[in-house]
Amino acid sequence: MRTLTILLTLLLFSVVLTNCKEKDDDVFHAVITGVLMDSCGGKVLAGEVVELWDEGRPSDLFRDEIRPFLIKSVTTNSDGKFQVDLDQLMTRNVGTVRYNNQVIMSGEMLEGTSTEQDLGVVFTHPLKKRVRFKFTKGSDFKPNDRIALYQPHSQGTHRDTFINLTGEKKGVLYFEADAYFSIKAFYDIATDSIVHEGMARFFYLGSNDSKTEFLKSTLCDTSLQEFHVNF
Repeated sequence: MRTLTILLTLLLFSVVLTNCKEKDDDVFHAVITGVLMDSCGGKVLAGEVVELWDEGRPSDLFRDEIRPFLIKSVTTNSDGKFQVDLDQLMTRNVGTVRYNNQVIMSGEMLEGTSTEQDLGVVFTHPLKKRVRFKFTKGSDFKPNDRIALYQPHSQGTHRDTFINLTGEKKGVLYFEADAYFSIKAFYDIATDSIVHEGMARFFYLGSNDSKTEFLKSTLCDTSLQEFHVNF
């Protein structure tokens, strides 16, 4: 009888362990990491509070109200690094990173079934980079033809004008200029990295031609990235 009791106890203990393991396997765990900086080539920000927010979704089919809510807040270490551990009690829908009550990154932080995501460097200000634009159209550009650039970003609108000052007809025009990249972030499968997007509108002055382009770039890439705009 004593032997049977011991066997039943061991069997029950085994069933409990198995159920606990199955439940633990079903638990969602994810880790989001990053580094907080003020700008490219700038300084890391240590001892600062970074927040991850769920931007919310309608609560039911009959209500359009969407209420963002704080998932978790963490403090950066001496190297400006932060790490946020998520579990099933929180959410997979990480929509924004906030600092000083301002959204400094937005987008899908976790893609598909991913459970680890390094956001790389997260900036407290909009990123400005030097790039090269390649302009083409169906015919040659004439001398003094002008192209205007408008780029909205979180702190205003960037404007620039490109003029064909060569005195010749040109089939292709190249210009180096500043471009702004917004807080909107995407996970690029091809490069396995976070890329940022900047919307730019180009106007071929003196005509009705205009183009809207979405410029994508990896943050703090020091190479001179080229973007092709065809009118």
